[in-house]
Amino acid sequence: MLKNFENHWHGNHGYLKKVLMIALPMIIQGLVIQFQTLINRAFLGNLKVEYLAAVGNTIFPFYATITVVIAVSTGLTILIAQNIGAKQVAAAKEYLHNSIFYSSILALILFVLWFFFPGIIFAVMGVDKVLMGYCVGYVRIISFFLILLGIDISIQAALQGAGITKPIMYSGLARILCNVLLDWIFIFGHLGFPKMGLYGAALATAISNIAAIMFLLFYSLKSKRLPFKINLREVFGSKNFDKFKDVLRVGLPTGFESLIWYIGILLFLRILNHLDELAVGIYTLIYGIDIAVYGIYNGLARASLTLVGNKIGEENETEAKKVLTSCLKYNYVVVGVIFLVFLLYSKQILGIFTKDVTLIDKSVFFFIIMSFTLFPRSLNVIVGSGIRGFGDTKWMLYTQILGTVFVITFANMAVFVFQLGITGIYITIFMDEFFRSVLNSLHFYKHRKVCAYMINS
Repeated sequence: MLKNFENHWHGNHGYLKKVLMIALPMIIQGLVIQFQTLINRAFLGNLKVEYLAAVGNTIFPFYATITVVIAVSTGLTILIAQNIGAKQVAAAKEYLHNSIFYSSILALILFVLWFFFPGIIFAVMGVDKVLMGYCVGYVRIISFFLILLGIDISIQAALQGAGITKPIMYSGLARILCNVLLDWIFIFGHLGFPKMGLYGAALATAISNIAAIMFLLFYSLKSKRLPFKINLREVFGSKNFDKFKDVLRVGLPTGFESLIWYIGILLFLRILNHLDELAVGIYTLIYGIDIAVYGIYNGLARASLTLVGNKIGEENETEAKKVLTSCLKYNYVVVGVIFLVFLLYSKQILGIFTKDVTLIDKSVFFFIIMSFTLFPRSLNVIVGSGIRGFGDTKWMLYTQILGTVFVITFANMAVFVFQLGITGIYITIFMDEFFRSVLNSLHFYKHRKVCAYMINS
């Protein structure tokens, strides 16, 4: 049956099986990580609406800075995928060791920023004084897992580049199981612990993240299935910054791209904070569900990045484009089903995460708009990963800059000039995703061959 489905879609290339082997563990891992946030919101939203607003104001800037470091590790994924495609495993291992060391330094800088100076960041965002204390306390607790972030992102990037994604999935499952249990204990005060509410959710997140990172590190040190094993002596002994500079040159455009995207989100929040707390709550609620779905098509995007990178390492552009086309076909089957479910069960889905009837009723219309946005957004994410697999990370940065300028300008006009309120925000998001998906698709399929970066360097 699997073979017939494969042949029906794109001929006998074996891409379905290859895509699923990489994508399914990444989809599960992405879903459980997003489920981790959604569990926090579901618990907290049933306590106080203010907690939702506090989490919303916190996670966007916090994960914006983290995403920049994670996005830089995309450079490591690309280089390892291309090196493995070119049968240069020793070079891939050297990239990994240097990335662990230098990414850990970047992660420690983030920890210092968020533990000691969060109030300044939230003040710049225009966070209400009532929410400020919640935001500062929450982010200081969750920031502790940043100490190990460099190890986590480097190992995950290397495993993804090698096409070995099951360990990442196991790490994600360990994270969510730990988080659900600790949420129940710390938020509500079970098993003799005090009831900590918002701060209990933060503590549960920090502990579960650290546990998952340690699991992934232990697996990577002990497993005999990996094409290259981590050697801690080499990590701390033979440091070659030139190798990490290669990672930065390939990955930094993706890091800046993510940062600019988050800047747009933060400016949305600033606009929403000028409206009312309910607007922030609506946006935070819907964004949480939206980003959970992102975990599904982002799994396909990661598969496209790895497989396109492998083909470019083999210097086979034609097959690289066939891989991307296959991923897009699978994506629209999945996204189409999700779209119908969201349309038919909007209130029920929103009701999982809050019991506030007013918030649910106000959110339904915007949730439906978000459902339509899934199509251009998923296209953007998957095609963008294909473009990066070519080693071309600058193009996506350019289109993101263009898109952010558009959304900042148009969102302000829609909200403050045309008085469309939060509706203007969602219209702006749809238009941005649609136009960039067209630009990125045209660029990918008209792309002339970009040689593997590791071959040129």
